[in-house]
Amino acid sequence: MKKTSIFIVILLLIHLLFPAFAQEPSSESSSLGNTNISEDKSKISAGASQSEGLWNLQRILLDLLIILVAAKLGGIVAQRLKQPMVLGELSAGIIIGPSLLKLVPSPLILLKIAGESSGYVVDNLANIMEAKVIGLLCQIGVIILLFQVGLGYNIREFVRVGKSSLLVAILGIIVSFVLGYAASLFFAKVGYWSDIRLIHLFIGGTLTATSIGITAGVLSDLGKLRSKEARIILGAAALNDVGGLIILSGVTVLYLTGTLRPQAILTTTGIGIGFLILSLWIGVKWIPRWFNRVVKLRVKGILITTAFSFMLLMSYLADVTGLAYVIGAFVAGLILAQAFEHNKIRDQLKPIGEVFIPFFFVAIGIMVDLSGISGNLSRILIIAGVFSVVAIISELISGWGVIDKTVNRYAVGVGMIPRGEVALVFAVYGLLNRIILPWQYTALVIMIMVTTFITPVWLRRALPELGERNLPNQ
Repeated sequence: MKKTSIFIVILLLIHLLFPAFAQEPSSESSSLGNTNISEDKSKISAGASQSEGLWNLQRILLDLLIILVAAKLGGIVAQRLKQPMVLGELSAGIIIGPSLLKLVPSPLILLKIAGESSGYVVDNLANIMEAKVIGLLCQIGVIILLFQVGLGYNIREFVRVGKSSLLVAILGIIVSFVLGYAASLFFAKVGYWSDIRLIHLFIGGTLTATSIGITAGVLSDLGKLRSKEARIILGAAALNDVGGLIILSGVTVLYLTGTLRPQAILTTTGIGIGFLILSLWIGVKWIPRWFNRVVKLRVKGILITTAFSFMLLMSYLADVTGLAYVIGAFVAGLILAQAFEHNKIRDQLKPIGEVFIPFFFVAIGIMVDLSGISGNLSRILIIAGVFSVVAIISELISGWGVIDKTVNRYAVGVGMIPRGEVALVFAVYGLLNRIILPWQYTALVIMIMVTTFITPVWLRRALPELGERNLPNQ
């Protein structure tokens, strides 16, 4: 641990010292520019052209190093505290971002340059380049994340868990969406933000997505993955994610078209459901067979390369259709989960995900700028608190969708509480597309962190004696 701390200190010193050396030429060039700007501009650009690419590369490489090290350290700390690694990675992003240490630039700088002068862009060119790379890696990370989530779902399991999972999912989506919409409308009426239906729809949609990864991890730690409660929770959470992504696709099209007419809403929903059904119908029927043939070629790396290419293709098709690209990645995972070699795909994808997925979670933390929310701090805490209560109440209600009276409905409701990966996808999408403001985004992230933090402890207490009701092997 001492060696790791020394390494981090050296890393921080390097990062702090390099900008100091880099700024000396810029001050010289500015003084020359004061005497003859037009003459020196060409000289500066010619002289800088050789070093600019190298300098940007140095900064970018250092940023990536800092993010990966911070993500891993945050994950280690979270695990030792018996919390999900996601919390550690989010916290690491907040620490190294503009909120505290300011070691890496926030991708939000890309939103600020739209209305700025060319001089501002030139002065912040290095930060802009770094932010673009971080933003791109963040998007790649979330694509891989949703692809992995899809790979973990067996469509046949949805049928096997029966009506209880379906009713729990429907109740959770409806109650979360309605209460989230109502809460957003209330905050608009009291003057916290504008009374715009798109914002209300977006916030309602964000509150619908349950984190299956966090709940599955807790159930696995407790040795309860084979219990009735666990099957219902995981099945409902999977359906919840699908419903949440369909809502996100609807919000996306509504945002792009600018219309909220009932006909447009039905069309949007139809597009989302149609894309899922058509892709799954064609994909499940043909793609797994094709992948099983690909494996027989016995070319090194052919399986993971083909799977990765299919993931990118489906993400592209979803984006072209006007849906969120993450839906395509999720559908690609669902399709390949039916392939005979799906376990090999998951195993080979895992190390790739361990590198790229942390960029998504750390970038989310980086985009939380606590230094600029002093004027909205009370609002943020109130909003985050209300949204957390909405998430908790709505999922406790969803537990009443369980038909089997021998099942612990309370435990099922608790297991549905955490808002994790898909909710974070919602929040980032809304921020980058200017549906919500940075301080609203911060409130949503705090809500996600709160529900993620309390669920493991709560679920452990809600599942004291499930071992006797485990399902038989199938």
